[in-house]
Amino acid sequence: MKGKLAIIVPVRNGGTLLHTTVHSCGLSAISGAEAEVLVFDNCSEDRATDGLPPTVGRDIPVRVIHNDRDFGRVGNWNRGVQLARERGFEFATFLFVGDTWVEGDTAAKLLDLMRTSGSDLGLAQYLTIDESGRILRNSARISFTGATSVLPAQALLHAMMRRGHLPITPLQANIYRLRADNRPEFDERRPLTTDLDATLEYVAHDSCSIALIAQPLCAWLARKGRVFCTSG
Repeated sequence: MKGKLAIIVPVRNGGTLLHTTVHSCGLSAISGAEAEVLVFDNCSEDRATDGLPPTVGRDIPVRVIHNDRDFGRVGNWNRGVQLARERGFEFATFLFVGDTWVEGDTAAKLLDLMRTSGSDLGLAQYLTIDESGRILRNSARISFTGATSVLPAQALLHAMMRRGHLPITPLQANIYRLRADNRPEFDERRPLTTDLDATLEYVAHDSCSIALIAQPLCAWLARKGRVFCTSG
């Protein structure tokens, strides 16, 4: 699994949106030699995982893991990271039900950049879309010169502290190296901000470096009552 990406899809009663999310991974240029989709079914009651294909796109395997108990929303994220690490994946990213990968080569390019540069964290742009698929926003997150860039995490941390803005979420637009320090790790006691907190703690590692790509990786589905934090 060296160099391979786990696309972690946590779900509980995802309905048809789960299928949309999983199938979107097949729109990327990434292949089954580089990535697998791992669906973590947290005791769903709607049989949403029934009928998921064994592969999508360029032979990307789709594997469903049925939890034997309810780990909770954040607990299921940690379950995904833990099992991906145990199975030998070197990298991990998240897709939540309803969110989708954008068609194209972003994932393949960002993963290759992380491999060649030794970066720990990859940050891509992302789209925000409504339920009809209309683009509401294209978020660049971080401005830089060129199509890609690699920088020390400390440089980004200092810039974020000066500006009071932390453009390091949502998780779906990030790729994490599964490091020996067991990060990223999400705190169930802080469910509203743990994605932001865990990424900030991850970036604060002394030797961390960050790969940036100026094209969107995913589309975040805006639905009533759904929010995420970008600053804190």
